[in-house]
Amino acid sequence: MTLATAPKKRLLAAETPWRQRIPARLLPLLIDLRVRLAQRNAVVRETARLNMRFQLEKTRPGADVGAAATEYLRQMFWRAERRWRPELITNLPVEGADRVLAARDRDPSRGMVLTFMHHGVYDGQWASIDKAGIHAHVLGAAFVLSDDAPEYMKQHVRVCEMGATAIHGDKGYRGITEALGEGKIVGIALDVPGSTPVEFVGRNVLGSFGAARAAFETNSPVIVLTAHKDPRAAARIRLGEPIEPHDFPDAKALLAELLRRHEEAILEWPESQDRPMQRWGRNDDEDRANFGEFSDFRPL
Repeated sequence: MTLATAPKKRLLAAETPWRQRIPARLLPLLIDLRVRLAQRNAVVRETARLNMRFQLEKTRPGADVGAAATEYLRQMFWRAERRWRPELITNLPVEGADRVLAARDRDPSRGMVLTFMHHGVYDGQWASIDKAGIHAHVLGAAFVLSDDAPEYMKQHVRVCEMGATAIHGDKGYRGITEALGEGKIVGIALDVPGSTPVEFVGRNVLGSFGAARAAFETNSPVIVLTAHKDPRAAARIRLGEPIEPHDFPDAKALLAELLRRHEEAILEWPESQDRPMQRWGRNDDEDRANFGEFSDFRPL
């Protein structure tokens, strides 16, 4: 019996802590194997293509979607492996921490909104910025923090909590504004399905309004956190210049600017966003026909 037959699901499932015992030097070989096996599965292969088509069709019409889909699978599998090896992702290089710390020094009582996307190695970014002096309180979905979450998700939370404090999703918007009122830095993902019409990667989609609304209503500066390629690390974290919310006429204008800045980083490294099709609600009949309401495929 070969690795490509029945035992592969047990051997390659990323839900078991024994993965931590795999020598780091063998991880590239393991990733290559997982990509090759995944590409044999027509559903997995097509789902990867759809995710990259979603990202690139409107923004880079001439892009090689097939090549991007292969790299997308590689990034997904690297992300899955690295969560079991947090030493590989919790010391990422961080740019711009001085901007955030200087803003904090000017008014330590003032909260900050830190926006991010599920891009790069987003679980390891919290310990990395914490070591740079920036401790975030991060809103987490209730199902992610639940006791019956799958083991890979619990491990994801463990890595996040190496550098951040979770705000339970059950607390919702109230939990965000309370933390900001206490002068905390609050991390909120922007690529979360919602009911607010926005534009992203050239598409009319439905996103979340909470981060911009909270920043505007509490007059909290906004920090844009983005992930970038780095030849010597799993990713490089960049923290932008603090954005004053009331420099914009309203929260919708602020949200549009935040999405524009995040989109720039996403399109520099489109293959590294985690399940882009699932991050947005559909607000376009053509997109509903081409991509469905969402994709729940998650290659572990």
